[in-house]
Amino acid sequence: MAKSLKRNYIYNLFYQVLTLITPLITAPYLSRVLGPELIGQLSYAESVVSYFVLFATLGVTTYGSREIAYVQDDKEKRSEVFWNTKFLTLITTSVCLLFYTVFLFVYHSNIKLFILSSILIINVFFDITWFFQGLEEFGKIVLRNTIFRLLTLIYIFIFVHKVGDFYIYVAGLFGLQFISSISLWPLLNGYICKPKKVRPFKNIKIVISLFIPTIAISIYTVLDKTMIGIFTVSSVENGFYEQALKLSKMVLTIVTSLGVVVVPRIGAFVGKGDMDSVKTYMYRSYQFVLFLGIPLYLGLFTVSGNLVPWFFGNGYEKVIPLLRILGILILAIGINNVTGVQYLIPT
Repeated sequence: MAKSLKRNYIYNLFYQVLTLITPLITAPYLSRVLGPELIGQLSYAESVVSYFVLFATLGVTTYGSREIAYVQDDKEKRSEVFWNTKFLTLITTSVCLLFYTVFLFVYHSNIKLFILSSILIINVFFDITWFFQGLEEFGKIVLRNTIFRLLTLIYIFIFVHKVGDFYIYVAGLFGLQFISSISLWPLLNGYICKPKKVRPFKNIKIVISLFIPTIAISIYTVLDKTMIGIFTVSSVENGFYEQALKLSKMVLTIVTSLGVVVVPRIGAFVGKGDMDSVKTYMYRSYQFVLFLGIPLYLGLFTVSGNLVPWFFGNGYEKVIPLLRILGILILAIGINNVTGVQYLIPT
């Protein structure tokens, strides 16, 4: 069942390059068509819905990927992990949808946008990317992601031409993400068998222990946008912040691309008790992050003054100082990815 780490890295790097190229095409277009106000509204809505998605996920996907990595070669055990994880996700998603419905009755601003955003909560149950990550089947994940990334690109240029197309853009963006998750289900055939006994709460303590650091991470990945949306009068400031964050994270994907494929490999070594191999991969990952992260951050800091007006157009000058500050996330999240995601979670 052993997979080539080099091949999986190339698969993932290919997709990461694609995730870099598509925003380079769509971000300048959307920034001019929709403007910072609508981009800010979407950013704020996504940040609010992210809390419900966070609790619907409940650390289950991290737990599931790790447990699948432990039992890669045992079909019965990985089937047990899959069904236990899915039924737990069904429960958490249903509960979060119930609370989100209550939220919609209370919160009356831009209700149409928030109704469309509920697709992201439903998508938590149907997303099984974690299962194939645990099996180190990154070829299947990358193929699926590439197809739907290109479909999203085509959709934007066909259907989004003016400010009035904002809701069409949101529906397509979230709808294609939902269909993308469903598309992996037919590939499960042969990997799992029917459940003999489902125990969704079997390892609930472990799931919650993995959920706690996820909450900590959300403080700087979600709460920031929510705070900006609450404290500022309009959504424009959130629009500026979203664009700066988007550019810095585009560069960040290069640094974190190795982590996605290393996690299941380290998980497999942990399952075998081979800690020497774990240490070897850890040191290589740190070297990789520093080797790429430092020059990428310095380069982004240097060119931001010329890059922002050329990339986003006029009216986005506030993005320049934000980008210079947020660029440090390339190193901060890169190192966190190695320590937290690649090491602490598998162990």
